Amino acid sequence: MLAFNTAFDLRMTWAAGVFKNVSNPYDYMTGGGGWAETGRVTGLLLYEDEGRKVMHLGITGRYAGNDNGTDHYRLRAPERSGLSPAWLTYANTQPFHATGGTQDINIECVNVFGPWTIDAEYDFHWNGNAWLGSSVGTRQTSVGTLFYSGGYVEVLYFLTGEHRAYIREGDIYDRIIPRQDAFWIKGKDGKPNEHGLGAWQVGIRYNYLNLNDKGINGGDRGSRSDRATVRSRASACDWPWTSEPPRRDRTRRSEPAGSSHPQP
Repeated sequence: MLAFNTAFDLRMTWAAGVFKNVSNPYDYMTGGGGWAETGRVTGLLLYEDEGRKVMHLGITGRYAGNDNGTDHYRLRAPERSGLSPAWLTYANTQPFHATGGTQDINIECVNVFGPWTIDAEYDFHWNGNAWLGSSVGTRQTSVGTLFYSGGYVEVLYFLTGEHRAYIREGDIYDRIIPRQDAFWIKGKDGKPNEHGLGAWQVGIRYNYLNLNDKGINGGDRGSRSDRATVRSRASACDWPWTSEPPRRDRTRRSEPAGSSHPQP
């Protein structure tokens, strides 16, 4: 269940909801607990030139119950391309006992200045009444409230002059529409060829994640004895080559920039 609205002539948005989390992507299995209450408020500090200049700040709060008294956090690579068990796991706490619920505060910042886009987010996460020991074993030692955190900052630039469109009613980005579609038509009777470039965007990104606290650590291959703070860099070239949203190509390179354990 979700409610949302705008205020102050689209300078502010708010949203609040209550949700039941599921334990698999097919939405037919749920565990005990797992209810989540979430709220988000955003403010539009700058909106000029029909969205070519945007400054936006937002904050989200979330409380959720634990699923059958357990929790589990992990990060696989590549971080932004879905999940597969075959991909390297950068950090993995393994399942652990927790019964105090989870709380999150997420801060977001969006900036658009013509072809430049600068985004950043950081999430602060608390997990109450956590215990050392496997989720399937006997509880060992109470460690109280865990604290994890992570975020990113990215800088993007359109080589072809577009800007990232912004939807004021939801304070979210719209899809990218190129100034012209990518095409090539051979000229006839000595006339020059005709062509379009689509939209070309390049960018860099820095990620940070800390899953270490009170002995429940996201260490190498999930070992709690190894402490791991994951930092990574990414660079990308994005090519939305037509105004039709499904058609786009992206080349992305990502690598760990440093961590407290070696990567295989």
